[in-house]
Amino acid sequence: MPTSHMPPLHSHFSGPYIERATALRRNPAQLAAAWRADGTRFLPVWEAQCLIREGAAARLRREEIGSELPDPAQGIFLGLEQGEHRFAFGANCPNCQGSSAVCATSSATSRQTMRACWLTPAA
Repeated sequence: MPTSHMPPLHSHFSGPYIERATALRRNPAQLAAAWRADGTRFLPVWEAQCLIREGAAARLRREEIGSELPDPAQGIFLGLEQGEHRFAFGANCPNCQGSSAVCATSSATSRQTMRACWLTPAA
């Protein structure tokens, strides 16, 4: 019977590489400042699936997300990775106005829709 040789994939939602930063979680003003900090990275999550880039959970800069980045109150603080803030947020397909059924930039299945749209600029 063939076996899969896929490398392990870290979800980035938790694990030994994420410092939970308990004190920060209890301070809304500091969390809001962390959301705006230059080194902060964001993980878009769509239908319980995170965007994967180069075999790992994507860590997108604010500039890569643009107007799709929601209000800080809609983010979930994951913790600190190497001293930098990490947040997750619920994402819609930016080119499909939130529709998971049909993607304007890809004929891929719904599991690939968000990845195709987030990594393919709209025409």
